[in-house]
Amino acid sequence: MVQTPGVFYLEEENWPQTPVHLPDLPEEFLALHRGKQLVSSVQVKCLLNLTERFSRFSSWRGLTRSIAWILRLKRILVSKQVLRGPLTVEELEVAKVAVCTLVQKEAFSDELSALQFPKNTSRPSQLNRLRKLNPTVIDSLVRVGGRLTNAPLSFSARHPIIMPNDHHVTRLLIEDIIGEWATKECPVLRQPFAKATGF
Repeated sequence: MVQTPGVFYLEEENWPQTPVHLPDLPEEFLALHRGKQLVSSVQVKCLLNLTERFSRFSSWRGLTRSIAWILRLKRILVSKQVLRGPLTVEELEVAKVAVCTLVQKEAFSDELSALQFPKNTSRPSQLNRLRKLNPTVIDSLVRVGGRLTNAPLSFSARHPIIMPNDHHVTRLLIEDIIGEWATKECPVLRQPFAKATGF
């Protein structure tokens, strides 16, 4: 049982008074913090709100470039580095992985926890949606596993990233890949992503 302080049982006239004037901060404290900028961070509690914003983009390239700029700004604020110039290929790749990770956390939360912590899995049916793809987690992304591990193919061809079938980001990816294929005379097999259902 929780005990409340006795002051709450007194009449309002007998409550302690709030000080009208707060004391000034010591000069030592002000000298230490003078000229520093305070940056506060907000933790996103719901991935749905974040991935909902992805639906405002009409192209995969626009989405990844926007996320790359946001990640660059975050790096500037955290490490206080001065980064100038256009986005690098590495920054764009990191942004693509970040977008795919967020989408997978939203769409495959049960499957992701079952893959990362197999002993804590309460139901074996958690992986039923992805069972045919033999899913595995590589670098925080759910990818297709299986017998192609030793095949003489690129890593993204051996282990495509699994994306949800009905997500807006998946549609953007498909449109981008089809657009790339349409501009080439003879498209080569390049499938870094796989849809979760429809097999």
